[in-house]
Amino acid sequence: MRSLRNLVYRALRGSEGLFKTDMIYLTKGGFWLSFGQVLSTLAALASAVVLANQLDQNTYGIYKYILTAFGLLATTNLLGINTSLTQSIIRDGESSVLPALREKIKWSLWGSVLAVAGALYYLYKGNTNYFALFALVAAFLPFLETLTIYDAVLQARKDFRKSTLYSLAVQMVASGSLIISTLLTENVVIIIAAFFGSTTLVKYWFYLKVTNSINPSGVSGETVIPYGKYLSFISAFNNLTNYIDKLAIYFLLGPINLAIYSIAIAPVDHLKSLLKGVKTLSFLKLSGQDGLGMEGRLRYRLGLLSVLVLAASAAYVFVAPYLFSILFPKYIESIIYSQVFALSLFAVITAFVAETALVAIGAKRQITQYNLFNNLFGLVIIMVFVYFYGLWGAVAGRIVNRVTLMISGWWLLHIASEPSETKSDVV
Repeated sequence: MRSLRNLVYRALRGSEGLFKTDMIYLTKGGFWLSFGQVLSTLAALASAVVLANQLDQNTYGIYKYILTAFGLLATTNLLGINTSLTQSIIRDGESSVLPALREKIKWSLWGSVLAVAGALYYLYKGNTNYFALFALVAAFLPFLETLTIYDAVLQARKDFRKSTLYSLAVQMVASGSLIISTLLTENVVIIIAAFFGSTTLVKYWFYLKVTNSINPSGVSGETVIPYGKYLSFISAFNNLTNYIDKLAIYFLLGPINLAIYSIAIAPVDHLKSLLKGVKTLSFLKLSGQDGLGMEGRLRYRLGLLSVLVLAASAAYVFVAPYLFSILFPKYIESIIYSQVFALSLFAVITAFVAETALVAIGAKRQITQYNLFNNLFGLVIIMVFVYFYGLWGAVAGRIVNRVTLMISGWWLLHIASEPSETKSDVV
């Protein structure tokens, strides 16, 4: 066994010249992240299959609308603090975890206020179902995303095993609650309550386990909250762009069309999530590195990743009709949208490699330019396309936006890699 381990170790070290990266780090971290991501994706797919087949299209569309509203309002949760906290822990220790958590909860209350306003609006209109749904959003918004701050700690510790197992457990509980509640009732209020409640409880349990082991020693990261707020401000536009297509479809085309569109993009988004581990490993590996020449170091590795992504996209386009006929027989009309949308997978994966590098080296000017330009452009193009072209407009708008993300991301990384930029604009 020891000789086999040594053989594998030498083989991985020997391949570093070809792949231009630390293969030991990639293998150790990548195994757990990939393992967890595959199982999480399967669990999420299972719940999507049950909901799509048990609920009628109108009810499923309402369910997706509430999740969209929650995702938009979660923008107030300071989504960027987890990233800045991970960087701070790597450099300075874990003393900033609790201050960061308090700041996230404080800001998330504004999202709850907006959700209460939405609930009261629907109550005034006489829609008690929507009133109850937005009341649930208001109640769980300060906790459901905020408690995942424990994962920022685990990633900074490079404890990929625990990070994966905890995330997998959360996904299993969430999917299980959705499946069980949907099989018992078609009442979307009960389904959402079971989903929010069970997921919050398991996240709180893991939060307690991780924070009880925090070492408060070390230098307090003074930049955690300011840099986290900066990243949160920037990511707010990205969050809005990610959800604006669903919101526009719901209000312009109705919940049934939202259900059709959501099923169309779900498999492609699940394929994208399978490569989420690449982003995590890249961020941790690049954090603290000099930005000088970053673009050149990443270009070769990206070529290998591109081959994998293009192969996955082509395979999906081929198998999509069979996949939908088995898993989503109510949504055959979603197939063509899904096949076309799969063409954007290469662009989005390529873009997030560049974006991850910009965030890791702290290139604030380029991060600002990247997010403001692309997300404002995306908001406009998606809303205009949906208004004039319906579901095809949503698909086309997302593809155009992802291509601009890819092109601008690498152009800005090239600028950030220049000697003058790495000295003056990186923090």
